[in-house]
Amino acid sequence: MMVRSFRETLVDSHFSRIVQVVWGGLIVVFISYYLWHNWVIFSSFNWRFDFRWMLVALGWAVIRRFLGGIRWVLIALYNHKSYSWPDVADHLRVYFLSNLANYIPGSLWYMASRIQLSRKKGVSTLQTSMGLIYETWLLVWSGCMVGLYVAVIVFPQNRLNIFIFTSFMLILSLVTIHPKIINLILAHTLRFLKRPPMLLEVTFSWGLQLWLVSLAVWIAGGLSLFYLLKAFSPDLSLDNFVYVTSASALAWTIGFLTPWAPSGLGVRDGILVWLLEVVVAAPLAVAATVGARLMTVIEDLLWAAIVLFLWRK
Repeated sequence: MMVRSFRETLVDSHFSRIVQVVWGGLIVVFISYYLWHNWVIFSSFNWRFDFRWMLVALGWAVIRRFLGGIRWVLIALYNHKSYSWPDVADHLRVYFLSNLANYIPGSLWYMASRIQLSRKKGVSTLQTSMGLIYETWLLVWSGCMVGLYVAVIVFPQNRLNIFIFTSFMLILSLVTIHPKIINLILAHTLRFLKRPPMLLEVTFSWGLQLWLVSLAVWIAGGLSLFYLLKAFSPDLSLDNFVYVTSASALAWTIGFLTPWAPSGLGVRDGILVWLLEVVVAAPLAVAATVGARLMTVIEDLLWAAIVLFLWRK
């Protein structure tokens, strides 16, 4: 069974690499065709750039990643009534360093990295895994919630259905952060994984804090993308902030749920360009999308460098 399992793993890994190579090739072909087809538009476009707005965008990107770290601290220290700075610092360090694994092909490598780094801090694999499941659920769920606004704009004929669905999700959001519901979901998950039962001593306010921090993450990300757009288009009105935030959340969520694309590469970017073209010209949408991708890399590298410098052993 072990030999068979190993062979199956090799086959799956080989197939996954083939899919990723093919996907990367398709992205290169599509980008080449897109630039060739729209070269006149891009070359004749009246480009403007304000470096100050780009710095503001980078600042909000850094804040977004820090808020993500705070959310992970709340999840990792769920059973602590009071937090000490060393505990918070350790979990922030694990969070920021594990994010670098996002750039390995596939969307889940950061999970393996976080489990490994947390184990070195004495946190069990099961505890970290449960935390990652809850964090992922928060990411996808809150991303869908924030992204629903774009659906209303893009598909106005379905506004009533979207409103009903949004109301249902809001109610369900409040229900699913209740301690009894969290422990019920945990019990079924552990039973499915054939692991011993465990009880989480959490409060409703703890779940509410996580939802508010998750919302703050999307708001900070929306501000980053908005000011990045403003760097290329200084006349862009603040009225577009809500739409830009929603578009960013929806594109990120769909990209995250695409397992063969490293960090949602190609999927997230294509959807974001399509959605941003509603409020800005195509060249600006492309430039901002590329800039947003670079911002993500910069913020990850910056926080990793900071924690390595401050908490080097």
